[in-house]
Amino acid sequence: MREKVLSTIKKLIFMFLIMLCVVSQSTSTQCKTVLNKKQTESYLQKISKYEMSTIQNPQYGSIGGEWLMIGLARFEKVPSSYVEIYLNNLKEYVKKCDGVLSTRKYTEYSRVVLALTSLGIDPENFEGYDLLKSLAEFDNVNKLGINGPTYALIALDSGDYAIPEPAKSYDGKVTTREKLVGLLVNAQNDDGGWSYMGGKSDVDVTAMAMQALANYKKQSKVEKALEKGIEYLSKKQNKTGAYSTSNSENCESTAQVLTAMSMLNISVKDSRFIKNRNTVLDGLLQFYSNGAFKHTKDTFVNQMATEQGMYGLVAYYRNLADDSNLYDMGDAKKNNNYGTDKKTNKKSYEKKGSKTSENKKKNSLGNTTDNSTGSKSNNNSVSSGNSKKSNASVNSNKNISGTNSDTKNKSKNSKSKKSNNNKDNNNKISNIEDSGNTAESVNVSENEAHKAINQKQKEKSVKNCIILILIIAALATATGIGIFVRKKKKTTKLTMVALVLLVTVTMSGCGKSNAPQKEAGNCTILVECSTIYDNLKDLDKGLKNHIPKDGIILKSQKVKFYEKDTVYDVLKRQLDKNSILMEASFTGKSAYVEGIDNIYEFSCGKKSGWMYSVNDKYPQVSCSEYTVKDGDVIKWRYTCDLGEDVK
Repeated sequence: MREKVLSTIKKLIFMFLIMLCVVSQSTSTQCKTVLNKKQTESYLQKISKYEMSTIQNPQYGSIGGEWLMIGLARFEKVPSSYVEIYLNNLKEYVKKCDGVLSTRKYTEYSRVVLALTSLGIDPENFEGYDLLKSLAEFDNVNKLGINGPTYALIALDSGDYAIPEPAKSYDGKVTTREKLVGLLVNAQNDDGGWSYMGGKSDVDVTAMAMQALANYKKQSKVEKALEKGIEYLSKKQNKTGAYSTSNSENCESTAQVLTAMSMLNISVKDSRFIKNRNTVLDGLLQFYSNGAFKHTKDTFVNQMATEQGMYGLVAYYRNLADDSNLYDMGDAKKNNNYGTDKKTNKKSYEKKGSKTSENKKKNSLGNTTDNSTGSKSNNNSVSSGNSKKSNASVNSNKNISGTNSDTKNKSKNSKSKKSNNNKDNNNKISNIEDSGNTAESVNVSENEAHKAINQKQKEKSVKNCIILILIIAALATATGIGIFVRKKKKTTKLTMVALVLLVTVTMSGCGKSNAPQKEAGNCTILVECSTIYDNLKDLDKGLKNHIPKDGIILKSQKVKFYEKDTVYDVLKRQLDKNSILMEASFTGKSAYVEGIDNIYEFSCGKKSGWMYSVNDKYPQVSCSEYTVKDGDVIKWRYTCDLGEDVK
């Protein structure tokens, strides 16, 4: 009897261990966060509200402009009044520059084309200008790195546009889709990634290139390139589920990957994109905070991060909703009007004729729109049913889409990509904005920004003076009345009170807003451009004799700084004192230094521009957002190789 009991116990223990192993194995591939449609929509509604309340005057520019409008428009919940503000500002800008958005950065045209297309507006005849025309100039599109052809392809495909004839004055190669696709495929590095202008692969650039190529995945060369790219991104994913640029885990890089996955119909539950049970959504949402996103977890919310985080979620959401993908904007072109948001009864830019639950299909991320769950498929992906049908299947066992082997991918116009970055502009130089991503010179010029600040100070000063005059008048009147009405003793007391109040008010006086700032310490600043001498062949004509012989524009010097001073404040103050020209532009509170002493970005090649370091480290925030501390050593250096030559 005892032996039977022991035998039974042994069998039970053995079975328990087997079950434990099975459970352990199954949970090892499970993921923490997979948002359903309703949950994703809830996030996007909060983000939309935050963005429209923060940026109340959207206008031309990569931040607070086109990428903002693209995210809102593709979510299809943007009020028509908000759209009108943006369009009026854009019209004014386009007229002011006579349709020439840039002669160097052709991503400017691509970005505006995408924004207009997302709003159902024809970029081929916007205020009489054909904004697609410049994208026909292949040599210029490709002039400043891989972002040019990436964005051009996405923009052209967004509305399935025919490529127009280039300007008569242009005598270079003419753009074709074949050339753009071929250039992108050939630019892939051996490790499967892409880089901005050659060299080490970059997560953001890789994700964007893959977004652009997603629509061409039926082509064998493109399919192979995308498979290598997926492998690269899988390897680069951190344990948190997020991604890094320049060794800094950040929102923008993670959003770019989520967008690429959505373009390629890869489920967030695909085992290739789960690390330590964390999905890309886990990685992205760690930067989320009350309707906005942070660049990195230890920073404040940031507009660039918020815009990129939003359209990454929109790309994901549109798949859940069984809509066309983020950059397949044919639906917007067909519905060139403003609908009504049924929930709020307010006019909004909302697509009519959206697919409803009556005819919904299973979505391409491996989740049905009602978020039902299912089992693991046989090709290393997790599916909740059959994926969305389309006409561009990839038949490898572990295929690009990561869905079931009988799954067909998205429709012909499954366009891809996003920026912005970040990298929307062609600057990957970190004085610009947060992260290795780039901001563009947009919106508000330096002079306009300072003029606005000075105007506010003057208004405050005038207001204080008016208040002071009224108080003095009131006290004088009270004193006069006291002299004639009250007894002398009481009058004397009243007069003394009046004098005390008068002195007190005078001490706080009209000029309080212009009072000297409180010194906060000392820092050291240097501005130099010696790297140019190693790259003279790329230097703009006429600048050679202007470059200082030792490369020093502002000698290293210890200077005072004041409370709340930023790196930008210190730079501008010292350059002004030494009568050295600086040009900068602002995006909100973020400054971008374009040129110092007539040496500008791209003055010495495609990879050139100004960078700053503090204590020999290169911050991942704009120079106008880095607060100076006592003892800081600030160095502004001109790079000719995206920072590699100054580190």
